[in-house]
Amino acid sequence: MPGKTAACQFLLVALLTSVAGAPWATCQSSATSEVTLDEARAQNFTVTALDGKPLDLAALLIQDKPVLLHFWATWCAPCRKEMPHFAELSHRYKEQGLTVVGLSIDDPQTDGLKVKEFIAAAKANYAIAYASQATYKFFDRGNRVALPRVFLFRSNGELYRRFGRYSWGTNRAIGDAVKELMAQAH
Repeated sequence: MPGKTAACQFLLVALLTSVAGAPWATCQSSATSEVTLDEARAQNFTVTALDGKPLDLAALLIQDKPVLLHFWATWCAPCRKEMPHFAELSHRYKEQGLTVVGLSIDDPQTDGLKVKEFIAAAKANYAIAYASQATYKFFDRGNRVALPRVFLFRSNGELYRRFGRYSWGTNRAIGDAVKELMAQAH
């Protein structure tokens, strides 16, 4: 049976190695590999406003303010659950300086009406624009598009927390992170 023992050890090592390299295992990476708002501003990304006009993304990512950046789409069921919560967070923390920005990766040409209906239903009270998948991939460091994605940045532009894969506790976790961040900012 020595052959079976060696084979089992090999499979165990191979499994552990593949798990360590899995995308979900690397989300706890060091802050140096995470995106910053300064890097994003330096890219000179152009997004599309809801009225179809081009807009510099840096204009939405307000300097020296905490930013909650939400990538979403109308076909994303969890996004429907998050957006009203972000409207509440925007209302609650706006006076303390929180900037909330929603970036839809829907196509403005074909999905414009759906996006506007979606925003109205969610009662979104924060800046929303269309972003390209390239913009999304920059923030998510090239990972495949998986929505929703939320990035919470400190006022100095460093990433504070990043959220993906919506679950029943996601809104609370994001709300708690915003509350912590705003307490640190003041």
